[in-house]
Amino acid sequence: MRKRTLCRFALAIAMMSIILLSGISVQASQYIEDFENGFSDAYYWITTGDEDWELDTSQPYDGIYAAKSPEIGDDKSATLETTVVCGEGVIGFYYKVNSQAEYEPHWTGDTLSFYIDGILQDSWSGYVQYAFAEYEVLAGERKFEWVYTKDDSRYTGSDAAWIDTISFPGPADSDGDGVADAWELDYFGALDHDMSQDSDGDGLSDLEEGKVLSNPEKSDTDSDGMDDKWEIDNSLDPLTDDAADDSDGDGIINLYEFASQNATSIEGFESGLNGGNFTWTTTGDGDWELDTYAPYDGTYAAKSPEIGDDKSATLKTTVICGEGVIGFYYKVNSQAEYEPYWTGDTLSFYIDGFIQDSWSGFEPYTFVKYNVLAGEHLFEWVYSKDSARFAGQDSAWIDNIYIPVQ
Repeated sequence: MRKRTLCRFALAIAMMSIILLSGISVQASQYIEDFENGFSDAYYWITTGDEDWELDTSQPYDGIYAAKSPEIGDDKSATLETTVVCGEGVIGFYYKVNSQAEYEPHWTGDTLSFYIDGILQDSWSGYVQYAFAEYEVLAGERKFEWVYTKDDSRYTGSDAAWIDTISFPGPADSDGDGVADAWELDYFGALDHDMSQDSDGDGLSDLEEGKVLSNPEKSDTDSDGMDDKWEIDNSLDPLTDDAADDSDGDGIINLYEFASQNATSIEGFESGLNGGNFTWTTTGDGDWELDTYAPYDGTYAAKSPEIGDDKSATLKTTVICGEGVIGFYYKVNSQAEYEPYWTGDTLSFYIDGFIQDSWSGFEPYTFVKYNVLAGEHLFEWVYSKDSARFAGQDSAWIDNIYIPVQ
């Protein structure tokens, strides 16, 4: 599945005269990507395939960082790509591979391949120490791809590839609007888009989105339940799922800080099961109840009832939602699953009848969240007992539920 990366690699350095770089002559008007500033926002990188490429400090060509292929399984691949508006010239880079070599006709090997505009330029496998590769580039928009691909069996060595110190014949931002060309081309298909627009209506102009590399077509780029603008205004990262973090150290996680702007989104059971913001129904072999013994926060939590073997009890509510996430804290103190002998006494969470997760055993309060589309949704928490045995308090609790009400 194609993903717009949340990785943003290091600042490009314009080389405006002929210099000598690590023994390689770099031509005038070349621009260097060396990953030394970490995940910054000059060249805009997209990762596609089965896993994301990453920054690596273990084997850079020079300096501290290189880009490294991820760990992937057999018959899998991972691609790192960017688009650059180039002048006629060359692209050069250092590459290294430590992988299973090609061995015809038995296997193709685990290979690093380099493409320009979808056309294969070279492939390498086996053990190759850092070597320099250089290819001619025509003027215009050019797509550059580095693809690590595994064959159907075996691995050797580190099972990885690295690239470092890339010399591009074009800058990251050829039109000087403060946004990487590759980002504009990825989202709008051209460099002449009116960047004053707010394409997703989140309060950030497309120019503001481009400068932080958030998604101008989605108000919550990282799908953590908090709008990009709110995250930026509160010094959070709109590209990182930090909903469960407590960035200001006040004891309240970021998602609940965001939700506090709309108090009707939170159910803490402080006004009872049906005195709060949602209408709750309890069904099954016993009624869920308010509990003061083990709330996550405040005075009350919702607790599963005492039920017998092969019984269950459900707490549910139906809400008209906006697109976002539902998040809550859960705790279980019960008989754990022990295959193949018993399934355990479990707390399960469902959205519209589809199970999202189940928990059993001894787990302290833990925060979880799940994506929700706009519309009417049924949310259910079900405590179920298997055919025999019990352990601990034989119960489950939920508290501080956040629902993205419309």
